[in-house]
Amino acid sequence: MIDLAGNAGQPDRVYATTPDGLQVSDDGGVSFKTVPGAPLMSHVDSPVKDMLIGVGAEGQVHVSRDAGKSWLAVAKLPGPAAAFTAVDSATLLVALEDGTVMESKNGGTDFSVAYRPATG
Repeated sequence: MIDLAGNAGQPDRVYATTPDGLQVSDDGGVSFKTVPGAPLMSHVDSPVKDMLIGVGAEGQVHVSRDAGKSWLAVAKLPGPAAAFTAVDSATLLVALEDGTVMESKNGGTDFSVAYRPATG
């Protein structure tokens, strides 16, 4: 497993990103099954019930509003993500591998630089 996500509205449901694709558990992580049709992602979060937001290995941002049944690619980050969190359904934070922190205030449609490490 690469990343895990849960949501307080569904305490037994756990999502996991793996090299083989997105997995879901409905028994608190005892067993997992593949989410069919989900894009390959390195990071995932579930800010509200049935909503998933994930980041692919090359920086693609994907959103599902139906528990992973359908996906929409909403943005492309300028690099791979090292860390990701969905503060809520609108506010997303992504730390890129170079240390830059990107922020979205509209659910991943647009991102701006929130922090850029000093160079030199």
